[in-house]
Amino acid sequence: MRKPIPKKLPRLASIVLVSMIINGIKKLYKDRLYDEPKICPKCGCKDYIRKGKQHRLFCRLITDKGPEDIYVYLKQYKCKRCNHRYASNGPFYPSISYGAPIVDTVLHLASTNPYNKVEILLMEMGIQVDRDTVKRWVILFKRRVIKAAGIWADKKPLGVNMLHLLFGVENVKK
Repeated sequence: MRKPIPKKLPRLASIVLVSMIINGIKKLYKDRLYDEPKICPKCGCKDYIRKGKQHRLFCRLITDKGPEDIYVYLKQYKCKRCNHRYASNGPFYPSISYGAPIVDTVLHLASTNPYNKVEILLMEMGIQVDRDTVKRWVILFKRRVIKAAGIWADKKPLGVNMLHLLFGVENVKK
């Protein structure tokens, strides 16, 4: 995987908006520890031993001084029954490296904009995500949504059952 090319803030970006977003992300997430234990994903055991913490990239911000990585910390656990090591839940989707709020913003913007425009809009907010990553996330979540709540005909997806996706029900009566 290649590293993204560091971006610079556009000259026409609203300094007030960018500083609000950057300061908000820093205040809410920078060096935050997520330490709520969960059951072992391998065997389902609730008994664990704490085993330190790991830092994980939440997002990369574009600042006047250059790119700034925002990390969060996930508490590490070891299952007493099967010795499996696992981390606490954090603000991440499975198999996505950036934090869920950033991914949600990307998906929202991608619903009405092409991938390269999403990259530009994020750059104007002070968040670095390249257009190839935007495309990859959109495709990944499209597949997940179709798998979870797809409406099928002749082995082809026709649409998505939004009631099932949002509320876990099949129809309005339920």
